[in-house]
Amino acid sequence: MIGLGKAIVVGVLFGLVSGCTTDSIDVDSDIITVDTPRIESTTLVDVTVDNDVVAVDTPRIESTTSIDMPKLDKSDNSGLAEESYDDLNGGVFNGIRCVTESNPDIMFTSEVVELSNIKHTAPPGSVFNGMLKRHGYFFVGSGIPSTQWTGYPADIAVRAPVDSWLRQVQVYEQSVAGITALEYEVVLEASCEVWYKLGHIGPLSDRVVGVEIGYNYIDEPIFFSAGEIVSYWSGINPGGNIDLGVFNTTVVNNFTNQERYIDGIHDQQLHEDCPFDYFEKNLRNKYFALLSEENNFTKVNTDECRSSASQDVSETISGEWFLSDQYSPAASIGISLLGWVRFTTRDFELTIGPEEPTYMFPSDVRGSHCYNSVSLNKYVRASLQNSANLLLEYGDGSCTEAITKTLLELKK
Repeated sequence: MIGLGKAIVVGVLFGLVSGCTTDSIDVDSDIITVDTPRIESTTLVDVTVDNDVVAVDTPRIESTTSIDMPKLDKSDNSGLAEESYDDLNGGVFNGIRCVTESNPDIMFTSEVVELSNIKHTAPPGSVFNGMLKRHGYFFVGSGIPSTQWTGYPADIAVRAPVDSWLRQVQVYEQSVAGITALEYEVVLEASCEVWYKLGHIGPLSDRVVGVEIGYNYIDEPIFFSAGEIVSYWSGINPGGNIDLGVFNTTVVNNFTNQERYIDGIHDQQLHEDCPFDYFEKNLRNKYFALLSEENNFTKVNTDECRSSASQDVSETISGEWFLSDQYSPAASIGISLLGWVRFTTRDFELTIGPEEPTYMFPSDVRGSHCYNSVSLNKYVRASLQNSANLLLEYGDGSCTEAITKTLLELKK
């Protein structure tokens, strides 16, 4: 059975509110904004969709006790025990209680996307659309927005990398070539601690039925064996990417404002891990060999991953910044894989390369600094008030002569 509806954060301390519907769906947010819907753009090459389950729960309580649980029956779900590992050891992720055994070190053994279809990869931590992205990327498309739409191409399969259980499906509308189409993002449970999401996909496997626009919580989890097709690249998103995010509740990331991330709503940020590190060595090495710069797809030689949390540097302007009344960030400041400065909001972005006179790592800015791109005729002025408050000004023009100006008072 599938529980339908967008989770509502209104006086709920545990679990989810289901059975309700909404006309507004935030389709591009690592944190679901409960006050202002996201308006998706389909004209920018770097637009991505990155949604999390919305729920309120309590932070995961770690335990060193090992609890054995009966094996799940993969054929008919009869192994979903009433008292599972989570009841005894706090196995909750984004408000969803786990149904599987404990295995924080689970290994992914199958390709998510066939290697021959992958042009480039990128780790988490990319600075796009006002956010630091919590997932990695498999770039499979051209990166050029579609000029016509005749339906899902269904030519690039997206597979489960390990035996896992489908727990949540988000369905949202996208505009492509003037036509409204549906895209999907799914969250699967690999073990009680390890969860992963797949984004920019569609259509779903025929075994997933009855889902509607919004957030669909799978009351009777659906088993997918390693290598089984879950969906396909949708062909809709202009970035040409498939998203893979991995979250491990034994991984606890540190942030300047830790209280923001342990509220039960930000579990994807709190427990984000490097997705490529979960694959067996041969696949891991191949994914790292395909890493490229996000801005221009220049090859990057490294065997180390990046995280969005690593871009949150205390006492500097680097990181995500929030309006006081919103759950989702309003601006993000960081660097690309090759060190280009990236500044983004939902409607503005600026990239500053090392050749620009105003170039400076955001993690080195501990007071006020203005970035200016002469070629783009854009500027950003970031003034750190204290470790948790930022005054941000940006627009067209230069640091000395603004043509347009937007001012934001933000918090970490």
